[in-house]
Amino acid sequence: IKPEYAQAHWNRSLVLLLKGRFEEGWREYRWRRETNLATFAYPHKLDKPLWDGRPFPGKRLLVHYEQGLGDNLQFVRYLPMVKRLGGTVIFETPRSMYGLLRSFDGIDELVETSPDAPPEVEFDFYTSLMDLPCIFGTTLDNIPAKVPYIHADCAKVEQWRDRLAGDGFKVGLVWGGRPTGPNEVLSLQHRSCDLEHFAVLADVPGVVLYGLQKGPPAAQVDQLPRRIIAGNLGDRFEDFTDTAAAIENLDMVISIDTSVAHLAGAMGKPVWLLLKTDADWRWLLDRTDNPWYPTMRLFRQRKAGDWPEVLERVAAELNQLVGTGGSLTRNPGPASPNRPNTHDLEPVTQPH
Repeated sequence: IKPEYAQAHWNRSLVLLLKGRFEEGWREYRWRRETNLATFAYPHKLDKPLWDGRPFPGKRLLVHYEQGLGDNLQFVRYLPMVKRLGGTVIFETPRSMYGLLRSFDGIDELVETSPDAPPEVEFDFYTSLMDLPCIFGTTLDNIPAKVPYIHADCAKVEQWRDRLAGDGFKVGLVWGGRPTGPNEVLSLQHRSCDLEHFAVLADVPGVVLYGLQKGPPAAQVDQLPRRIIAGNLGDRFEDFTDTAAAIENLDMVISIDTSVAHLAGAMGKPVWLLLKTDADWRWLLDRTDNPWYPTMRLFRQRKAGDWPEVLERVAAELNQLVGTGGSLTRNPGPASPNRPNTHDLEPVTQPH
């Protein structure tokens, strides 16, 4: 009836990606630029050509940030692959990511994103970070999933080691997300699980819980009738370099769907992710693992809104894990900040 109906194409892309039909899904995903969500995806119109994946020796390519901080962390893995095609790679990102990405392999220049104006930098082509899976022909079988591809600052790791000294199996918790999208109230509700539901984890022998929570949800720490965490570290985080350094000193992260879960996964840290029944497309359907993050395990609601049942399962698994000595998949190889993220994917040339 209306073949150019962008909103339908956009919704179809999310269903295709959720089902793991990436080849079709990425193509439809481009329709987001034509919908009323275009400003949410990226607020500016750029007057240079859109990059289609061709080599660009001697040229300057702007890769711009899109959507949420978690998307940023998930898809920066493609930048080393972009860099291998030549030229200068300029990455536009929120200031909070600067410290984490300053020495990231594949980035030549960092520029700060702004909702008010496009970046004041010279470039020949541009692309979105979230167009890169399509450009490189990503399928379920060839996701560039080598971890860690993000590393904590060594000096800050030492600082946080002193703050987290002590015995016990140390678990970092995140229970509240950051509002994103056109309807921030619904977004926050969708990406939150009240801290009270995590109380069952405090009863697992040998486990010490720490909060990694930022923003208004952090106030829940002082609202509970009993204190279930040793402290909320998030109150002392200046940016993501502190978050990463704290995570490096923990044994595990347990989180709802937030940027911290992406960060832990990108660092190769064991992370258990708590998902609602209508989880985001990137977590696929019915799986307890995720091909984007090899050290991640998924715990899904079996009934909409039933967080207590999810946390009971998590507590049982955590009790079994700690009881067997905390044997978890650890980071493969040394956590060298200079180690490149290599992969065999080559770009699939796309029409403008």
